[in-house]
Amino acid sequence: MSSILFAAIYLSDSASSSGLPLVNSSVSGQNDFVVNIHVGSEMLNVLKSRGFYLSQNRSFICFDSFVRDMFGNAISPLACTHALQVSGYQADAIQPDITAFDFNWSSSAKVTIRLDEPIAASSINVSVLAFFSALTNTSVAVGPADVTNFSVANDALGSLIGLSISETLADSFALAGVCLSPQSCAVLIGDDFVADMSGNILPAQLVAVDNFVADSTAPSLINVEVDMDSGYVTLIFSEPVDAANFAVSGVQLQAAP
Repeated sequence: MSSILFAAIYLSDSASSSGLPLVNSSVSGQNDFVVNIHVGSEMLNVLKSRGFYLSQNRSFICFDSFVRDMFGNAISPLACTHALQVSGYQADAIQPDITAFDFNWSSSAKVTIRLDEPIAASSINVSVLAFFSALTNTSVAVGPADVTNFSVANDALGSLIGLSISETLADSFALAGVCLSPQSCAVLIGDDFVADMSGNILPAQLVAVDNFVADSTAPSLINVEVDMDSGYVTLIFSEPVDAANFAVSGVQLQAAP
């Protein structure tokens, strides 16, 4: 088995395209007619992200001289233009899983969710998301209009989903006390949020935040309204403010200079 050269084995999705060299793999078993190669998770993720091996019709192998028999004779190369289609195929039936959830108030993509395998961007359904605070037992649901942009990056580690949220949703978080600290930030994922490249759906779950970056931008006063009959001065800010710690003594009313 020590004679096998993995880098000389190529996996492709057709008999006419160049293949990906087989890496992150190992051999199990003894010298025999049958050799089982265990393909590592990173290599599997690369294949899925390229659309390779998602069905038997998209599963081909080609190779250089990658192995020798017991007498030292090297196998004849098989060009990728004449790649061999696999004769047996077992589809991926394992559901994807979340490996990290981050919330960053200072980033345009405030929410990032890392999964353990590539996902189909077209399957994302943000309307089944909600954010939850264990401190107040409060949740804020996400609507389709609340996500202003999203991105999906599939790679060898899996998939990274980035969500940019609307100012309206961000204000709802602040007013409800959700995601104001690591202890008050978790994402509640409902059914049908996202599926992997084979259609396996991420199961519903509640995931606490892994990395949290607080808001470091100070609020600004954008308007002032005065009612001389009621005696009220209304201050309008750029974002929700903490009324319990409002320092009235810090506000001065004065005539024009």
